Amino acid sequence: MSWKTKNTTGHDRAAWRAQNSNASPTEADQRGDCWNCGGTGRLYWTHMGEHGAADCPTCRGTGKKR
Repeated sequence: MSWKTKNTTGHDRAAWRAQNSNASPTEADQRGDCWNCGGTGRLYWTHMGEHGAADCPTCRGTGKKR
């Protein structure tokens, strides 16, 4: 599932994107988490004043290694 919205959350761009995992693909893999989303199950983005999030296509939103 994917969605986008105008910035009504009060987050600035950096705060919104900070919801993504800081783990490297290697660190996430060693923990047993998805290498793409770092175990969060979601990918957060910003573009031209809009915020959005989508289920990770690699793990399909589970956050676990496949």
